[in-house]
Amino acid sequence: MNIGQTGETFIRIGPQGDDRGDEWDDGCFDGVREILIWHGDKINAIQFVYDRDGTLVLSDKHGGNGTNFDHNIGRTGETFIKIGPRGGVHGCEWDDGYFDGVREILIWHGEEINAIQFVYNCNGTLVLSEKHGVDGTNFDHVSHP
Repeated sequence: MNIGQTGETFIRIGPQGDDRGDEWDDGCFDGVREILIWHGDKINAIQFVYDRDGTLVLSDKHGGNGTNFDHNIGRTGETFIKIGPRGGVHGCEWDDGYFDGVREILIWHGEEINAIQFVYNCNGTLVLSEKHGVDGTNFDHVSHP
């Protein structure tokens, strides 16, 4: 666990997916401008376009190749900025365990993200994670066919 310059807590969970995964760390940036995703029946690779002092920086591609490519899935608008955990004092670290891939991300939010939940692929079966957080006034999701 690491503590960021503004008090954020960062947790390294290691590679996910199959046994060919490698850990990676793109470093510290001001925000995420774009998310690039390669996929087939699961997410195969991910790449980011970061903002560093107003300059766009393309990360390395993390993963393999998929049959489909999507750019900025389900989101347009201002830059994502990592701010670390915020809110009440009841938050805790969590780990959903080991799965084959993420099929859907469910997000409850108002002015901020209130909760997040994942639908994982586990040997061909879809598994719904525990909901991490509380209900928000809005609901969005990013899904993978």
